[in-house]
Amino acid sequence: MDTFKDFFSDLKERISNPFISSFAIAWLIYNYPILITLLFYKQTELKADGYTSYLNLIQNCTDTNRMLYYPLGIAFLYTFAVPFFKSGIRIFNSWLLTSTDGIVYKMTKNKVVSIELHTKVSKDLEEVKSQYVTLITSESAYINEIDQLKARIHTITETNTETIGKLNSDHDKVVQDLIVENNKRMQTATDISSNALNEQALELSTMKNQLHASLLKESDTLKLLNIQEDVNLSLVNQNNSTAERCQQLASELLLANENVSHFKKERDQALKQIREEKTQIQAVKAENLTKALEVSKSIESIIERLKELPKIHLASGQTVVSATDNSDTINSLENVQSIIHTFH
Repeated sequence: MDTFKDFFSDLKERISNPFISSFAIAWLIYNYPILITLLFYKQTELKADGYTSYLNLIQNCTDTNRMLYYPLGIAFLYTFAVPFFKSGIRIFNSWLLTSTDGIVYKMTKNKVVSIELHTKVSKDLEEVKSQYVTLITSESAYINEIDQLKARIHTITETNTETIGKLNSDHDKVVQDLIVENNKRMQTATDISSNALNEQALELSTMKNQLHASLLKESDTLKLLNIQEDVNLSLVNQNNSTAERCQQLASELLLANENVSHFKKERDQALKQIREEKTQIQAVKAENLTKALEVSKSIESIIERLKELPKIHLASGQTVVSATDNSDTINSLENVQSIIHTFH
C-alpha cells in the first residue's frame, strides 16, 4: 500500500512540474487531429476520410517537428523565458512608479508653505514617530508574552502526558481527580491564551485606527502607515496561528481524556466479569460441599450399621457374618470420609 502511495505521490509531483505540463499542453495543441479522432471519430468516419484504423491515422499525422521539437520549444520558452518576461514587466512598472514619484516631488518641493502649516505638519510627524516607537515596543512585549504562553502550553502538555501515563495504575478516585485537574488546566490555558490574544488584537486594532487617523492628514507619511499595516496583519496572523495551536492542544487533551474514560469502562467490565465468575465458583464450591457432607453422612450411617450387625450362626455352629468381618470395609469407608473432610 505504501508503495502505491509513493508511486502516485511521485507521479503527482512530476505532472505538476511546469515544464512537463506545458510540454503536454503544447503537444495536444500541435497534434489536435489525433486527439479529436481518438475521442470523437468512429470506424465509419475513419474509413470515410481514407484511413483504415486509428493507428493508420496516427502514422500519417506523425511529424517529428510537431511531435517533439515544437512542443519542446514551447515548454522551454514557457518555463524559462516567461519568468524573465514577467520580471521585466514588474521592473518596468517599478521604474515608472519611482520616476513618477520623483517628478511629482520636483514639481512640489519648491511650493511655498506657511510657518503654521509647517509647524503643524512637523508636530504631527513627531507624534506619528512616537506612536510608531510605542507600537514597536508593544509588539516586542506581545511577542515575548506569546513566547511565554507557548512555553506554558508546552509545559502543560508535557505535564498532561505524564499524568495520563500514570492514570493506568491509579485508583478510580485518583483518575477522576487527575482528569478534573487536567481539564481545569486546559481550560485555564485556553482562556488565558484567548484573552491575551483578544486583548492584543484589540490593542493592535485601536493603535492601527489611531495611526490611520493621524497618517491620513499627511500624504508624505502614507507609506509608513502601509508598512505598519503589514506589520499589524502579520502579528494578527501570528496570533491567529497561536490560537489555532491552542485549540489543537485542547482537542488532543480531550481525546486523551476520552481514551482514559474508555480504558476505565473496559477495566470496570473486566472486574464485573471476574466478580461474576467468582460468584459462580463459590456457588459450585458450596454445592460440592453440600454433596460431600451428604456423602460423608451416608458413609457414617453405613459404618454405624456395619458395626451394629450381629453375628449370624448356622445350624452347624459356624459364624457367617459378624461386625468384625466387616472391618476392612469400615476402614475403607473411614478413609474415604477422612479424605472428604480433608477437602473441606
